[in-house]
Amino acid sequence: FFKIAGHKLTVVEVDAAYTKPFKTDTVLIAPGQTTNVLLTANANAGSKYMVAATTFMDAPISFDNVTATATLHYIGHTVSASKKTVLASLPPQDATWVATRFTKSLR
Repeated sequence: FFKIAGHKLTVVEVDAAYTKPFKTDTVLIAPGQTTNVLLTANANAGSKYMVAATTFMDAPISFDNVTATATLHYIGHTVSASKKTVLASLPPQDATWVATRFTKSLR
């Protein structure tokens, strides 16, 4: 799963095939797969949002349970230098309903 806190992403391509664009807050992506999404950067200057990615795993096998994180910073003049980062809330790693909703949105 891939998510940017406080943002919707528009999926436009999966594995080199254009899709009918659709908005989602969580992208399902597998190893070796490519997905192109559009991000509308429309927050205030100085805003910070967490970007997070984790493994989707619905099988009872052991794996390296690692969540990758980054921060999306909006630059520019801001009056408050101490703005807090908006945290990303990823679905559980076995969230088959999220994976199903994403794949059923592909056209």
